[in-house]
Amino acid sequence: CPDYTFTAPFTHAGSTAGDDCNLRGGADRTYQVSIPCSGNWTFSLCGSSFDTYIYVSTGCCGGSVLAQNDDWCGLSSEVTVNLAAGTYYVDVEPWSGGSGSYNLAVSGGSTTTANAGADVSICQGQGITLNGSGTSVNTYTWSPTNGLSNPNIANPVASPGTTTTYTLTTSGNCGTATDQMVVTVTPSPTANAGSNATLCAGGNVQLNGTASNYTSVSWSPTNGLSNPNILNPTASPSSTTTYTLTATSGGGSGGVDQSSLSTNTYMAGFGQGD
Repeated sequence: CPDYTFTAPFTHAGSTAGDDCNLRGGADRTYQVSIPCSGNWTFSLCGSSFDTYIYVSTGCCGGSVLAQNDDWCGLSSEVTVNLAAGTYYVDVEPWSGGSGSYNLAVSGGSTTTANAGADVSICQGQGITLNGSGTSVNTYTWSPTNGLSNPNIANPVASPGTTTTYTLTTSGNCGTATDQMVVTVTPSPTANAGSNATLCAGGNVQLNGTASNYTSVSWSPTNGLSNPNILNPTASPSSTTTYTLTATSGGGSGGVDQSSLSTNTYMAGFGQGD
């Protein structure tokens, strides 16, 4: 005991003309089966030439019976049982004293999967944590490795200098899988609020903001501005104000600069005529 040793999944054709475990009083065959990964595993004798019975247990010709079946597909047997990785035993029996040929098929387990996460955008010089994941995984491998804090973990920090497509490969006892994601690197935005200016109280002036590599701009504070979300708004502050221009890119980073507007009050003097 056992008659055969296999690692799942497998298919094996045999005949119950061997040793008797005395589980059902007929000739049988016993298998030592190595289950490589956890999950639902199916042990099938469907299509056998005689009335079969199947046991899945923790011991050879004994131990704890985890599953058993008589007639699942006609007179043939099949069981599905959730198993952890480990060693188990299968006993192929006749229902009552018979014998014949059979085909034992063992299949199932949790398939190894890979998910590299969603595509992301960052600014040059920034880093972002990748959201890799998978099921039934023993090891994670990212490639290429450039810009990664650690290519052999699920969630490394990526800081590539240029736009990069990363491939995540996962490996488990039940296979391998791959998935890809893209880190798009955009140039950092710049902002220039223009020169400081002086205007009379009640007057206005157009701000001369400029920016590059941006998707949006904003001025703060917004008081006295015709539109705080354009580069060249008209400013009519009631008092001396320092305006800050912020340029933001799709990667989420910003360039910042400031400009100060001073307001002066001019008084006219009138003389008394004789």
